[in-house]
Amino acid sequence: MKLYLKPLLIVVPFLVLFLVVVFMLTSPQRAAVPIVVQQIKSMENEGLPNFTAMTWDSRHLNLANLAGKVVIINFWASWCAPCIEELPSLIKLVEKYQGRIQLVAISGDSDKKDIEVFLKSFPGLASPNIDLVWDQDHKIMRIFGVERLPESFVARANLKLAKKIVGTINWYTPDSIEYMDGLLKSP
Repeated sequence: MKLYLKPLLIVVPFLVLFLVVVFMLTSPQRAAVPIVVQQIKSMENEGLPNFTAMTWDSRHLNLANLAGKVVIINFWASWCAPCIEELPSLIKLVEKYQGRIQLVAISGDSDKKDIEVFLKSFPGLASPNIDLVWDQDHKIMRIFGVERLPESFVARANLKLAKKIVGTINWYTPDSIEYMDGLLKSP
């Protein structure tokens, strides 16, 4: 019996290792990484994908019309605790720049009533420098490849991607203000 165990003890770990490597190389998540990297490179070199949408206050928004301003596109939802956490600092940042930075806040909520309740808690979202969009069918989220909330895209005045941020941050810090000042000075 011992004669048969030794070869098995050698072959089985190699077989398991082989299967793990095959799984990792063929995993859909591994294949998606180059697509995400390619998408970000495209946004950096060619600009953010243009889209049109109806804003919460029934205006037509065309992203291309925001050229000339630094634009922050922030994907969020009312049920997303990190989204709620970062929103006050984001509103404060946009207010500081008085029209030189435009926020496009895109909700991924599935129910309009959830957004209405949410807006009562954040009256600062009614600013003229903030466009609120309900992405009911998640079409815009798919265009940008959004997988988690919050997720933000910061674009230079030429609408080319300067930074992609996944997760919550404090938008109103000395470092953030210095970064935005630099973006406003760049072409």
